[in-house]
Amino acid sequence: MKVLLLSSQANFITQIVSFVKQNNKDFIAATLNEGKTIDKTNKDIFNTVIEHKVTRHSLLFFIKLSPKILKYSFLSLFILILDFKQGLKSFKCLYDACGYIGKIQHADLKTFDIVNIHYLTIKKAIATLLFPKQSNIIVSFWGSDIFRTSGLCYNFWLRRAIKRSNTLHVSSFEMRTSLLSEFGYGFKNKIKFALFVPSFEQIKQINAMRPFPGQIGTFKTKYNIAGEKCLMIGNNAKRGNNHIEILNAIKDVAVKHGLTIILPLTYGKDGSYIRTIREFTGKNKIKAILLTEYLPNEDLAAIRIASDIFITMQETDAMSGFLTESLYAGNICIAASWLPYSKFRQSGAYYHECPRFDKLGQLTSDIVKNIETEKQKCKKNPELIKATFYDKDMLQESWGNIYKI
Repeated sequence: MKVLLLSSQANFITQIVSFVKQNNKDFIAATLNEGKTIDKTNKDIFNTVIEHKVTRHSLLFFIKLSPKILKYSFLSLFILILDFKQGLKSFKCLYDACGYIGKIQHADLKTFDIVNIHYLTIKKAIATLLFPKQSNIIVSFWGSDIFRTSGLCYNFWLRRAIKRSNTLHVSSFEMRTSLLSEFGYGFKNKIKFALFVPSFEQIKQINAMRPFPGQIGTFKTKYNIAGEKCLMIGNNAKRGNNHIEILNAIKDVAVKHGLTIILPLTYGKDGSYIRTIREFTGKNKIKAILLTEYLPNEDLAAIRIASDIFITMQETDAMSGFLTESLYAGNICIAASWLPYSKFRQSGAYYHECPRFDKLGQLTSDIVKNIETEKQKCKKNPELIKATFYDKDMLQESWGNIYKI
């Protein structure tokens, strides 16, 4: 079976491909090197990596596509008449989608048994309509591409992409419910469920480091992490993680108890936003470590073991790998109660849910005051998380169902 996986974040699809290949030697995987996220550390996992380039063959390809492009231009014009800004957005995304298809068309799209699109943006939604008619398209939703659906342009093109797709992959019950309520129950037979393949490498690293406190001490020294208690916030530098809102809620607790706040900001970087975080922590005398450079796997594992408390209150999510690994590492975790984490609740793992930012300060304070008791309550979490999210037989079965292998 030959599969083309399209994603702007290599870590998600490399874990899937690596895992599926373990029991399916005939599984041939190709990908487009979007955003140059495929490098020497993960390139060998794929049989083919398509680099960003438009060749002279693309001109012939676009000539063949011209009837479709003309048709979708008229549809964009229709959106423009209804809403000028949304119409302009539609034209831009159509242009981007043509460029996107142009970069991968020389790989001969007709030779792929499956095209698996991850995270359905407007650009990718339009691109699904430009694929050959015989392409078997699987759309893997990540969460915010469902939960943040808004605007005429977004809904117009996503509805058509969903109709065009053969399979709609979701990883939680909440995602399925939201998808059907937004786009209609007529698509329910297309929906298949599979948890995203977690990083088994991270679990190995955590298991290897946990018995050796000296390694964690070395990690703390490397990144100038001082203090007895560490609290980690979020998992990237995107504003949707609500770093400022969280910091504002816990600033008094952090200063009073001398907490060291660790902020992983290694991807999704926005220089002005990182400066805002730095200025906020400095102004409020919060002892903060901002990690803005690439972290190797051993440091990613160490950061979880080094942290006592982990807080995630991002706007949307589907299945947080950071939360999964933090619970496995024994962190006391706080998650926003609005996040679709039914699978975590079903696992029986011990963690806290917080409904509002104005409740977070008191909750954090209570945890810090009773931190040893809280840690004892987390003792069973590694076993429960492993059984729920790292069951290889379950993952093989569910992804076998997605790819029909």
